Amino acid sequence: MTAVGIVFQAKTTHIAIWNRLINQRVIVEANMLQIILVNLQWDRYSNNQQTDMGHAKNLANSHAMTEQLQRIYNE
Repeated sequence: MTAVGIVFQAKTTHIAIWNRLINQRVIVEANMLQIILVNLQWDRYSNNQQTDMGHAKNLANSHAMTEQLQRIYNE
């Protein structure tokens, strides 16, 4: 393989790796957004259906899950 061929191969591999990383990041962001939306929906439901104590507990769980996802996302 010529030097030009080797450089081209390295660049296409680099692009493929970046595309894979970007795709994974988009999937993680979409999953986080979906979970956050579900949590917000649950908070709204629980606000109507449960006591303030139950609502506070659900809200805390929602924030804990969001923080955990954020840590995974940042790794």
